Amino acid sequence: MKFIITGYQQVIQLIQICNHYLTVLDEMKLEKASFIISDGVYFYTYEQALALKLISFKIVDNHFVRVDEQILVGTTLTHLAYSHRFNRLLGASYHDGTIGYVSVKEGYFTQAWVTIGDHSEQGLSRPHWLGVSPKEDEVAVVNISQDRIGIYDAASMHLKRDLYLPKGCGPRHALWNQQGTRLFVVTEYSNQVMCIDGASGSFIAGHSTLSTLNTFSYGATLCFDRNEEHLYVSNRGDDTIACFRVVDNNFILESHIPTFGQHSRHMILSHDETYLISANKNSNQVVWINTKTHEKEYTHPFVEPSGLVEVLLEKDSLCII
Repeated sequence: MKFIITGYQQVIQLIQICNHYLTVLDEMKLEKASFIISDGVYFYTYEQALALKLISFKIVDNHFVRVDEQILVGTTLTHLAYSHRFNRLLGASYHDGTIGYVSVKEGYFTQAWVTIGDHSEQGLSRPHWLGVSPKEDEVAVVNISQDRIGIYDAASMHLKRDLYLPKGCGPRHALWNQQGTRLFVVTEYSNQVMCIDGASGSFIAGHSTLSTLNTFSYGATLCFDRNEEHLYVSNRGDDTIACFRVVDNNFILESHIPTFGQHSRHMILSHDETYLISANKNSNQVVWINTKTHEKEYTHPFVEPSGLVEVLLEKDSLCII
């Protein structure tokens, strides 16, 4: 198993778990990188140094190889997504109240970044996450300050409709289901996971993500297992990962799994579903947690980890889960 870790400091790392040992294979200097994604071969993140830059790279013989970069006008990016259908990298900027996109070919940025305001006329606009639907015909943009999910046409990037959530809940991240008909949303302020209809925005089901309602915590991120039977949601403050069984779009809480650290900003499920990997920002560590025993099996020290991806070698090509 190989993973890439990004962080708020000055490096990203490629690490490997093999024969019960964790090894750092390579690292690359990138200042204040955050979320990271891949198109299956190339990887994309951003650097927040003297200028805000998009960065693309690939992995060759277990080493990082930088491919391209593009300077952006703005203060930061928050989350990235990729459309294979349109060969397009997309991003949300929490601080600028914008989303944007750029065309990509073999890891190179082939045009200038296009910036779109996300309902700034409605007041404070904080788009925190965006994701491409399974059919890649729509892009969902989660706006945490407006309790809103904007659904954009993936081809034109024009806004098609708005889905409004309960006021004050603070939606942070979301996932499409495999059919593209439902959105599963984690809220930062109300610490809930919600299922909403992707067309009408109607509320279908919801559940608290906390072990006790008296806990001071913020919902962070979420991931499905391969069959969408289990949904995992991380809690910053409660320092747990809530495990839900999903039955007919309803949530049944099965357990709370400890993160073995503080402030799980990001969390992924390994491709073989053996591990939950938690990037614990405030305790400066990444922890691999066994999904069966809920015990930690590996801990890797890393200053302020912020993003994770798993790298899989299949038929001599890299893909991402």
